[in-house]
Parts: sequence; C-alpha cells; structure tokens
Amino acid sequence: MEIVFSINYRAEWGQRLCISGSSVELGNWDEALALELTATSDDRWEGRVTVDGRRKDIAYYYLVRDAEGRLVHKEWKRMHHLVLDHSYKRVLMDDRWIDRPKNAPFYSSAFYDVFFRHEGRMDRAPKSKKEGVKVVMQLYAPCVHPDDKIYMTGNALALGEWSVQDARVMHHLGQGEWSVTLEKDELPPTLEYKFFIRGRDDFSDIRWEEGANRIYRFESAEAYGAVYLAGLCFREGDYMPRYAGTVIPLFGLRSENDWGIGDFGALHQMVDWAAATRQHMLQLLPINDTTYTRTIRDSYPYNIVSVMALHPIYIHIDALPRLKDEALWNELIRRAQELSVREQTDYPAVLALKEEYLHALYRQEGAAVMRKKAFRQFVSLSADWLDSYVAYCYLRDKYDGLPLHLWQEYTWDRAQIERLAAAPELKSEMNYYRFVQFLLHEQLQAVTLYAEHKGILLKGDIPIGVSSHSAEVWLEPALFDTEHAAGAPPDQFAEEGQNWGFPIYRWDVMSRNGFAWWRKRFEGMAAYFKAFRIDHILGFFRIWEVPTKQVSGLLGHFNPALPLTEKEIKEYGFPFDRQFCTLPLIHADDLQRVFGRYAGEVLVGYLRPFGVNYFTLDLKCFYQTDILALDPDSVPGGNDTIAGLMRVATEVCFVIDPEKPGSFHPRISFERTLRYSHLNIEEKRVWQRMSEDYFYKRNDALWKETALSHLIPLLSSTDMLVCAEDLGMIPPAVPEVMEQLQLLSLVLERTPKNLGQDFADMERQPYCSVCTTSTHDMPPMRLWWQQNEALRQRYYTQVLGEEGSAPEVCTPDLARRILMRHLKAASMLAIFPLSDWMALSVDLQRMVPPESEQINHPEDSHHYWCYRMPMTVEALTADCKELNEAISALIRASGR
Repeated sequence: MEIVFSINYRAEWGQRLCISGSSVELGNWDEALALELTATSDDRWEGRVTVDGRRKDIAYYYLVRDAEGRLVHKEWKRMHHLVLDHSYKRVLMDDRWIDRPKNAPFYSSAFYDVFFRHEGRMDRAPKSKKEGVKVVMQLYAPCVHPDDKIYMTGNALALGEWSVQDARVMHHLGQGEWSVTLEKDELPPTLEYKFFIRGRDDFSDIRWEEGANRIYRFESAEAYGAVYLAGLCFREGDYMPRYAGTVIPLFGLRSENDWGIGDFGALHQMVDWAAATRQHMLQLLPINDTTYTRTIRDSYPYNIVSVMALHPIYIHIDALPRLKDEALWNELIRRAQELSVREQTDYPAVLALKEEYLHALYRQEGAAVMRKKAFRQFVSLSADWLDSYVAYCYLRDKYDGLPLHLWQEYTWDRAQIERLAAAPELKSEMNYYRFVQFLLHEQLQAVTLYAEHKGILLKGDIPIGVSSHSAEVWLEPALFDTEHAAGAPPDQFAEEGQNWGFPIYRWDVMSRNGFAWWRKRFEGMAAYFKAFRIDHILGFFRIWEVPTKQVSGLLGHFNPALPLTEKEIKEYGFPFDRQFCTLPLIHADDLQRVFGRYAGEVLVGYLRPFGVNYFTLDLKCFYQTDILALDPDSVPGGNDTIAGLMRVATEVCFVIDPEKPGSFHPRISFERTLRYSHLNIEEKRVWQRMSEDYFYKRNDALWKETALSHLIPLLSSTDMLVCAEDLGMIPPAVPEVMEQLQLLSLVLERTPKNLGQDFADMERQPYCSVCTTSTHDMPPMRLWWQQNEALRQRYYTQVLGEEGSAPEVCTPDLARRILMRHLKAASMLAIFPLSDWMALSVDLQRMVPPESEQINHPEDSHHYWCYRMPMTVEALTADCKELNEAISALIRASGR
C-alpha cells in the first residue's frame, strides 16, 4: 500500500518539512530517521511511503528543520493517526498542521479517558460494498459525553444537506478521536461542512462547533482508493466544563481494616465517596518510595528515593493472602489494630509491620506469584528502572541507612549495577523487591481503572526534586549537582526560606538526550494517573540553590540567573567591598542583642574581628553545618548561642556565585538583617532599587527562555492534564509561560498573585486554573480563620460584605460561603482539602480541633508527616450524611 502524505505549510527559505512516526518507514519515532517531504507548489508538501497492507494503525507528527538540519518547529503532539479499515492500494493523507489549540487541556487523557469516557470503542459503520473512492473524515472532539453523539453535516445529500436530523453520525476511534467514511461520488467538488454534538434523541440539545463552515476542494481524488482528511479538531468555542474534587495525602486516609496508614484499599473506598457526593477528582500527594532510614525522616513524601517505585507502606494487606503461620498472622493483626486506632500515623512502626508481613508473604507466595504471566510482563516492561531499583534496595538495606556516598558501590556504573541486580546468588533477595513492586502496581492499577469507570479522575503529584540518597542519584550522578541543595526563597509561610536538601538538576546534561529522564517520570506517572500536579513549577524556570555547607534558605540564590558584577553594583551607587559585603558580619552594637549575657564568651571563642566595630565567624564555625555540629553542652549559652551563630551566618549582603568568579547575588530579604539597619538612608534606597531590579526584572527573559526550553518538549510527551503549583515569589515570566502553554495555575483566595491585594478576586480567575481553599503547606480554612484576627476581619467585611466583628471561629455557614465562592469561580477545577469540606459539619467541627488538620509546617525542615483523617472512609460515607448532602448540594448549585 502506498501512502501519500500531504500538508499545507508555509516554510521559510531553506526549511524542510519531515514526518516522524510509529512505522519503520517514518523512523519509529526517531527524528533523525524522519521522512523528508518535497515542496510542490503553493506551500504544499508531499511525501510517499509504501507499507505492508496489513498495517492498520500509524501515528505520526510533522516537524521542521532548517538548512543545517536543526529542529526549529514541530507539531504540538503526536496527534496524526491513520486508521486503515480497508486494503487500499493508494491512500492520500490530506493533513492540517496541529498547533496547540486554545482549549489544549481538553486534549488530555483526563478528558477523553475520564470526564468524557466512552467504554470501549463504538461500533464502526458497516463497510461499504460500493466501489469507488472513499473519503474518511477524522476529527478530534474529546468533550463528547458518553450519552451524546457527534455528527457531520454539509452541502451534500449524503450529509443531510444541513439538516441535523439527516446528518451523518461519526464513530469513536478512542482517545477523543472520531471518524466517518463517505463516498467521494456522493460529494460535490467543493464540500462545505460542519460538526455538531447532539445531546438528546429529539435533536433539541445541540452544540455546534464555532466558526464559519469548513470548505474542502477535491483535486485528483480519483487517483486514490481513499482520501483521509485528518488533523481536524472540533472548535469548542466558549464551552468550559468545570469539576470539583478533594485533595488528601494517601497516608492520611483511614479505613476500618487498615494497618495504621492509608492504603490503596482506602483509596478505592474514597473513590466511591467522591462519586456519591458529585465530585469528579481525587488528588494525592506523592506516593513514591521514600524508604531509607526507616525513621520519621522517611515520612516526608517529597523526599523520594525513586521516581518510579511505589511506596511499600501503601500496600493494601486485606487484598492479599492471609499468612498460613497462624501465630505470626495473629501477632501482626494485633499490632495492626493498635496502630489503626491512633490519631496520627506511627510511621516507623507501620512500615516495620508491613515489611514483616511482606517478607513472610514472599516466603509463602513468592514462587507462585513469580510464575504468573502478569508478573513476568511487569518485570520485563519495567526493567529499565526496576533492575537498578532492586539493586539499590538491596544495598540500602545492607548498609542500613549509611549515607549513599559511603557505599563501597557508590561509584559503580549502570552495567555494574545491572549485573548486581541479576546476580544468581542474590536472586531471592532481589526478587523480593520486584515482588513487592508488582503487588503495588497491580493494586494501584486496579484502583485507577475503577476510578475511571466511576468518572473519578485521580490526580498525582510529581515532586520537583529527588532525595540526595536516591536510586536516581546513585544510578545517574551526572544529572545532579550534589554540592548544592534545592529549596525556596522566603515567603509568608517560611520567613527563612526553605532548604529541601534535594540535589540540583543539571538541565544542560538532561537536555542532551531530549530530557529522557523526565519523560520516563511522566510515563511512570501516566500508568496510574490522567492528571498530575507539578510541585514547584518555578523549578523549571529557576531553582533556589543553597550550598550544602549552609542550612538556611536565606543563603541561597537563583539558578540560572544573571549575577551582578562589582562594576554593576557600584553603578547602582552601593558601596561595594568584596570581603565586607560577602563575609557574615555582626556589628559590635548587636552582640548583646543576639547573644545576651554570653556575648563576651562568644566573642572570644566563636568570632574574630573584622575591620572597625565588626566581627565575623571563626573558621571552626564558619558554615552553618559546622555550627550545628557544635555540642550545646560545651557552648556558652547552649542552643541559644548556636541559634545566634546561625543567625550571624546569614548576615551577608551578597552571595558569591559559585560558577562565575567576580559575580554576586543580592542576599534575599537583606532588609530584615541587622546589617541593613546600619546602612544610611541613601544606601537603603539604593539597595531596595537594586534588589527590586534583580529579583523581579533582570532575569525575567532568561527564566522565560529556560522554562520554555524545558517544558515544551516535556509537555508534548504526555497526554496527562498538567497542573502547576505556582505559588511563592513569582516573576512576570511565570504567568506568561503558564498562559502560553495552558498549564493550570493554582489559585488561592488568601494568597493573591497581584501585589497590593489582600485576597484574590475569585470572580476574575482564568478557566485554566485550579482553585483551592488551602494546601498541605498552610493552615487549613478553620485554622487560618482563627490565627489572624485582622485578616479575618478584612475578609469578613471586604469579601463577604458583612458588618460588625467577624466571628472568632469559622462556622459551618461561613465555611459554606467560602467554599461556594471557590466553586462558582471560572476555574476548571475546584479541589479542596478534606478538612475544609468537613468544616461544613457542626459535629465534625466539635470533634476535630483545627490545629490537628494542618498537614505540613514548611518552616520546619524536620516536620513529621503523620496526619490522619479523623474518621474512617466507611464512616465518612455512611455516617456523615448531612455533610455529604451539603457537599453534593454545593457542587450542584455551583454548576460543576
């Protein structure tokens, strides 16, 4: 069979059009082997291939190269799709170039696999027995409800001559794509046509696509067995469906038979609760494996040791076989029951209990499970990451939490790691980890399929970083800078900034193979989720980088960035001396204030003079990691003095750039330092102007270019709906890129993105956004209401329009009004923490103190993530009828 590809595209001089696709003839997705097209006339490009006539399905996309062969442009996604239902000798693919449509989120698996899910494929139209040229129309229309149908009509009797009752129904190909086959001899030489969606059998509920009639002129069609008109997209216009949901960490779920932590079984039950309350989404925090020390430090869900492996702690044990060792089983059940009723998760105890069960189950059932075809398929398909992960787990447990760089095998390359994973003498130990990941995979995949069947979208979370002792850093150290740690600059929730401890990505190295490491992460996420949240999207623009010898986020700087030179600093009018501006210094007048009655002893033992009236840190405690290593019992003033020395370490004017000698970054929040108070009025004015320019203007173009170079290739590789956490210190480039790429922004009413506002205007939010009342990093709604009297009063008066004093507590009626403001917003998704939904219930407000509902305190880098919902999912479903009815009523009234 010969296939002729034809597309209209206006190229610049020297540019060439190519096709990359899923067949050998199109390069098997290798762009270096893409088929090059030939320019004919009038901006028309054509290419020809001969394929096996038995081939039924070919996917492809167009790309553009310059005269030197460099890629300059390509289509938005791999959306061209040739579906052959007949053995034609010659086929014309008359394509349209597909750029990112204005409603790009609709073309995600969240919409065509969940919100507008069609069970299986619709029946194809019966094959025509009539001889002659066929015309196949292929259309992307992802927002067709399962009970609705899509039609084509036009200026031909075969299309009903614009009569909706006589229009041709289209047939579902899957993934939001539709098709109808027409006879060429039943169509006029110039075809006018349009598509519409019918909602009711009587044709009283019709949604026409927007815009003028489509026109196609047939030329030389008789030379082909079939002409495919492809690359068409239904023009939705202002159609904007909106959905509501709940966000809760998986560890925070509680069920009647859990083992002290939320698991995949509880998630299955949560799907039923969401469906019963008219919701369509459940959002989770990361569920990747974090196991390293097996202490509370591993409870941090963003400190992942593998970007692919699931956490064994989430295994649903009730769905697995009972142990035959009755004594052991009964002992495990007894301990599980004790852990299950606790208010908070005892992470180390739960992990130890589940691992004890899993080891026993492996001894009992492992051989049988590993003989299953499904297990062998999982191991084979996952070998790219699973083999290195099981080797990592074996060594992690062998060295019992020893830092990664102290492993004897730390410097091994991939080949050595893979040989270890396949070592015959370690087969049993290695297969245990494969066995556990297989069980986790099967359980989560079952929940995913069940949720999709119920119309519930599961939304995952991709952490911006990985643990410094992760399998990723061990396997591919070239991708990471371990001399610096990722974090975040100061904000209203963490005045000292944040130091997450994650290594910094080497984006330049990652880009050399097309960001394969990131694409692998997206592929792993897509196995279970149709939507995901990019944690800290700002990391794709620039990351906050803190030297590993320091602790405070105040000593970080942005990377990439354009640091200031000494000449530039002086041109601003700031008096710059390298040592004076970059060394940590404390003025003599501030010693008493910082160290109190121990100032004299600290001066002698831990500081050294610098210039006139200033002191710097002694070499033995120059870095914050050295300070924290001091024994409080041997330091005058103990922990208070150590805290004072930590503060002195942050008293610098500029942070030295580690890559560019003679370049400097203004220290963030320098205006709050003791040193700033010793500047004169003019120096303070100069500093404020220089700081404002540096943090909000100087780097904006660089950050925009950086983000686009990272995000465009990554987003084009996934069909998931992409949401972004874009809170914090937001440069102007961020909303520009978010809008250009149609990423869903995060909207919080109490955290406005416009300067000078106390609260975001919920009536003016963009459709491409997710609105929420709070996140896991901040006080939930009731606690926020209680904590800030002045802000609470302004909200009560300015936003709710009430007079008098605001109530001291957020009553169920106030909670209802706040939630409704968010539900009525234009945002595509309104996703609320479970605790904020529960604020609608008087009984639950009495039962649950607001302080217990906050999941994380970002200012505490050692926070213990141990939150659990106050009742079981079973009780939430069966016993909280008033709450569930209130949630359903709010969603219904909001039009979601």
